[in-house]
Amino acid sequence: MVGVNLGHDLMYGPQAAFFAELFGTRVRYSGASLGYQLASVFAGGFAPLIATALLAAGEGSPTLVALYVASMGLISVVATLLATETVHKDVEEDEEEEQELVREWRFDRSRVGEITGVR
Repeated sequence: MVGVNLGHDLMYGPQAAFFAELFGTRVRYSGASLGYQLASVFAGGFAPLIATALLAAGEGSPTLVALYVASMGLISVVATLLATETVHKDVEEDEEEEQELVREWRFDRSRVGEITGVR
């Protein structure tokens, strides 16, 4: 119980800051939330079904389930290592892609009045 709690705390403690730094300021909340929610649905939702199928395929032996859990952990480690480091980056500054999206959004929003006649 202590091992599970310690591992859980070590993971969830820095996770909020890590997810927030992956996205620019204008899409930070949406990006972090969408990524977190989709991961919980697809990874967490299907994991019991996959584990049950692997347990049945292994004729009751937990070896395939252990390999599945280990491979998911490996994918997590690789994804974390490939994430960009933001320690020297100004997280308040908009990136070029975000600035372009904001310009497009403002342009489209300003044209709503032209198209609909509503100002």
